[in-house]
Amino acid sequence: MKDLRALNAKKTIIDGVVIDMFENRQNKNNTSGFKGVYSHGQGFIARICVKGQHYHGPTRATKEEAYLDRLAFEEKLLPEVARQENDKKE
Repeated sequence: MKDLRALNAKKTIIDGVVIDMFENRQNKNNTSGFKGVYSHGQGFIARICVKGQHYHGPTRATKEEAYLDRLAFEEKLLPEVARQENDKKE
């Protein structure tokens, strides 16, 4: 089994939230073009997981509307320090 201590030491954790998970880097299999936005039935939905709790917004007609829901979740759920770090990276 691989020793992950060095990798875990590099993670930025604030108030129990792994901030690195909320950086703007997208996975290569992202099809919506927005982090945290997924196709759902005939529309799109925003999802986020903070401290092991999963949150999702209502189904929206467009990706952009769902992304606004995702940003609202980040504003509401992420610690203040984490939001400041994300703003610096943009």
